[in-house]
Amino acid sequence: MASTIQLKTGTSGAPANLTNGEVAINVNDGLFYYGSGSNNVTKQLESFTDITATGEISGSQISSSGDISVTGTITAATLDAAAVSDTLAAAIVAEIDNDEIPIAKLAEDAVTVTAGTNLSNGGTVTLGGSITLNVDDAFLKNDADDTTSGTITSAGLIATKATDGGDTIIQVINSNTDGGTDKGAGIEFLHGSALGALSGNQKGGKILSTKASSYQGTTAAVDSNLEFYTANNDTDTLQLKIDNLGLAAFTGDVSSSGTITAATLDAAAVSDTLAAAIVAEIDNDEIPIAKLAEDSVTITAGDGLKTGGSVTLGGSVTLDIDVDVIAGVGLTADNTNEELDASLALI
Repeated sequence: MASTIQLKTGTSGAPANLTNGEVAINVNDGLFYYGSGSNNVTKQLESFTDITATGEISGSQISSSGDISVTGTITAATLDAAAVSDTLAAAIVAEIDNDEIPIAKLAEDAVTVTAGTNLSNGGTVTLGGSITLNVDDAFLKNDADDTTSGTITSAGLIATKATDGGDTIIQVINSNTDGGTDKGAGIEFLHGSALGALSGNQKGGKILSTKASSYQGTTAAVDSNLEFYTANNDTDTLQLKIDNLGLAAFTGDVSSSGTITAATLDAAAVSDTLAAAIVAEIDNDEIPIAKLAEDSVTITAGDGLKTGGSVTLGGSVTLDIDVDVIAGVGLTADNTNEELDASLALI
């Protein structure tokens, strides 16, 4: 087998008479030719089914209708996009470390956050940056009728308005318009919990304005109650109800460390215990006579007596023996005293 390398110039085409093992290079078209050893037929190197090399294979273009496998490195200035398969793409992505792709390599490296209804600020933020959205002051001040839904989360919520000659209020409106009284508007309180079987927010009481009248037709039908509830075994329980006439009804006892003052006290509310406590607090000689419905007694002179009469508590009255009635039955009388005459007495 020859080991000759021929260089061919001039016209294109395969060189002639290459024996088995000989290689020729056509300088004009840059093709390699290899002698097949069969009747000196020359074959282009690119038409071989398999090419094996222990060193480097390089060229301006290497194409293959089959696979190309190497144990070393394939180096190229560019890689045809059509040659990138899912497998190759996955292998490339797997080799990219976290945080390895710099933002400058991205075709788009920012997002635009637009402030929607009742929000302000917004704008463009680059990846890795931050942006702040605020609730619009006009919405919080409620200078106009604004509508929103969902949850406002805050460490504290303060409603501030300078009102001269009026009230600063927060409105909670039940917009139902029928005449039923089975509805209310109010504020509910909750407490967070994560102990045992409990999780999330649990009942913490509520304050309700309920309808005492139909709210239909005239202002005479606009009457409400105010109800106060506390949580008892996870149930909102009514503890105090104030009706439209001002009557406050407690469902339990009323206890005060100060003074309870009232224009009147319902007689039905006076128990033996209360009456005894009141009497115990009255000092001796404290009740004036004028406070008594009856402040005197009448002493009537009976048989053989005279004078007597009505006497006010704290006063006095005298009873006398009537000697005119009992004279001749053992009694004599002078102008100064009465003495018993034993001789006339019947014993």
